Amino acid sequence: MDQGFVEQSEVVNGRFDFFLVPHSVTQGSVKPTHFYVAENSSNISKMAILNFTYALCYNYYNWNDAIKTPAPCMLADKIAGFRSEVGTIPSNVDLHKLPFYL
Repeated sequence: MDQGFVEQSEVVNGRFDFFLVPHSVTQGSVKPTHFYVAENSSNISKMAILNFTYALCYNYYNWNDAIKTPAPCMLADKIAGFRSEVGTIPSNVDLHKLPFYL
């Protein structure tokens, strides 16, 4: 599968899912990432959601190419891991500066 490949389902009551290949591989084979939109109550089109998700895969700080998971999801995972290691995050920690160190 080529980078940017999307396989999508029909929209039913604002819900839909899709498979996306946001990255390319140099060795082996690529496994598409499954995304599920639980509810789309906004006026954002399905195609805009697909394009936005694809673009977010290029916004991770520590990698200069696409990653399999959109950057906000990857950062949330890293912050959750950080919190589990540290315990309660002190209120004097500036979380807006934290992603640069993840």
